[in-house]
Amino acid sequence: MRLRKRPHLYGIDINIAPLIDVVFLLIIFFMVVSQFTQMEIEALELPQATQGDRPGQPLDRQVILNVFADGRLMIAGQPYDHQQLTWLLQRKTRRIPAGEISVLIRADRATPWRQVRELLQLCAAQSIQHVRVAVLDADSEDL
Repeated sequence: MRLRKRPHLYGIDINIAPLIDVVFLLIIFFMVVSQFTQMEIEALELPQATQGDRPGQPLDRQVILNVFADGRLMIAGQPYDHQQLTWLLQRKTRRIPAGEISVLIRADRATPWRQVRELLQLCAAQSIQHVRVAVLDADSEDL
């Protein structure tokens, strides 16, 4: 049996096929996640404000409450009433400390303030301290 001698190859070959697969999966993941975050935001005509704070980094455990002018309450595309919202917030505060939960209230411009006030009181009853109300500034950018 005669063995052939292989020439010594100096250098390293890098197979980039797995790298391309991983990058492709990451692109798909970020596209899907961005679609989920857009589902939480309903098309509302927000009130305008002359002063306000720019939103900082939202907490990981953020709940976005969309309140329509007719009083409907939507969370992530699902309708909720005040009893269901109370139950949802109680369940979240049992699993996660209330200080780590953030609530963003996006109320339509025509929504009576008493409905927003009820939501604020509901969050206070659950000891949720990070509550914000979304508005538009003069340049029509979210605050």
